[in-house]
Amino acid sequence: MEIASAITLWGNDRHNMGRTLVELNFGIWKISRLEAGFKNFIFKLLHGRLYLNQALSHFTNVEPYCTFCANEEKRAMRAENIVEGGREWTERLNRAPHESIKHFFWECPITRRVINGFGNRISGTHGLVFKKSEWLGGLQDYSVRNMQMSILVVQYVRYYLYNSRCRHKQPTIPQSLYEFDALVRLMRLGGKWSEQVEDIPILVARMME
Repeated sequence: MEIASAITLWGNDRHNMGRTLVELNFGIWKISRLEAGFKNFIFKLLHGRLYLNQALSHFTNVEPYCTFCANEEKRAMRAENIVEGGREWTERLNRAPHESIKHFFWECPITRRVINGFGNRISGTHGLVFKKSEWLGGLQDYSVRNMQMSILVVQYVRYYLYNSRCRHKQPTIPQSLYEFDALVRLMRLGGKWSEQVEDIPILVARMME
């Protein structure tokens, strides 16, 4: 699917996902049960309208570096008694990775620590990491409902990461689990998604290696 926002989000991995999984990603925000804020986040992300610092720096007074990486670097510099706002402080911040979609949702070490910790806690595994293709686009499965649930899982963790960024708070594994429980409770209502909710640990384990 040669859509500009899909290329930005998935790169060459979109070819491995298959048309069905790509289309399910683009339609996932239409599930009526989802909360408005989450649906709005998914829509913006998939349509290239979720602007992070790298994009914002082109037309606003925002630095392009990753919020989480910059916070870690600032913490380290304070521990080293580096003068805030001084030359070394500024130079080290300027070397921080830029906050692009690719970096923020996959490459950032703080993000990776949280998503892999979340995955291991949910699936009951230890030491596994998300496979890139599954984290970016969800799980290939014979069941459309299972694929949709896998997409919702990864998108909700992304939603938590994004909200943490907006609050200027470093994300944590316990908080990601706490936030995710809100989605689980919501999807259990009415029973339509009950089987997929119970299978979340299995679906997540299949997305890891």
